[in-house]
Amino acid sequence: MSRVCAQKTGSGVCGGARVTGLCWGLLLALLVVGCTPVGSQLKPESTPAAGRDQQLYEQGKALLAAGQYESAVAALTALQRQFPQSPRRHDGALALAYSQLQLGQPGSAAALAGQVVEQADDSATLAYAFYLRASAILSSTSASPEQVQLAAADLQQVVQRYGDSRYAAPAAALLAQLTEQLAQRELQAARLQLQRHEPAAAINRCRYLIEQYPTSAAVADALGVMAAAYGELGLDDLAATPESIRRGWHAAPTP
Repeated sequence: MSRVCAQKTGSGVCGGARVTGLCWGLLLALLVVGCTPVGSQLKPESTPAAGRDQQLYEQGKALLAAGQYESAVAALTALQRQFPQSPRRHDGALALAYSQLQLGQPGSAAALAGQVVEQADDSATLAYAFYLRASAILSSTSASPEQVQLAAADLQQVVQRYGDSRYAAPAAALLAQLTEQLAQRELQAARLQLQRHEPAAAINRCRYLIEQYPTSAAVADALGVMAAAYGELGLDDLAATPESIRRGWHAAPTP
């Protein structure tokens, strides 16, 4: 399964620092728009003759809907342990991951959703699994740059591969917001490198920003940083090119 991987330039994505405070607003958007209790979008209710695995799933789903997340975790964990080959195993895993996320356990939730990403093969389950893993990653205040990039890749999967999913539109909106924040972080890092008189590193950082986030509002300012960095290196001819592009960028009419 394909993944979007971040290229590293200079000192690395987001300056190599952990991403803190980036994602609480994003998580709120995820939870309000997309990460509703999973029972509403997975499989139909059980029949009276349902087996024990189905009963555990329905019990967990009912507890989850009632906001009794610890009890839901107990029932859904029993489903996973006792019936690892159950037709409900993926639905139950996603319900368990959602419950863990509600209990403030984003790492466990992300890992469980990731297992479903690797194992499931139906579109509805995969769309939700990608979306839920992104939600879990972005809920963490200590997510690493690599983890945030994985969340962005998951959202991109939902948008590109599961465009008919109920999660496609909110994933696209969230991806745009996340992309802009990542681009702004790269811009901030490039400015700091320029202030530290590291023009070559600043140029590489700006190139990375422009290549990875070409639609970001940060591109115009990145061109200005590039021009200043080339000037510091005494490469005035090269400095003129990004500066002229930057002026044209700012002068272009807004769509």
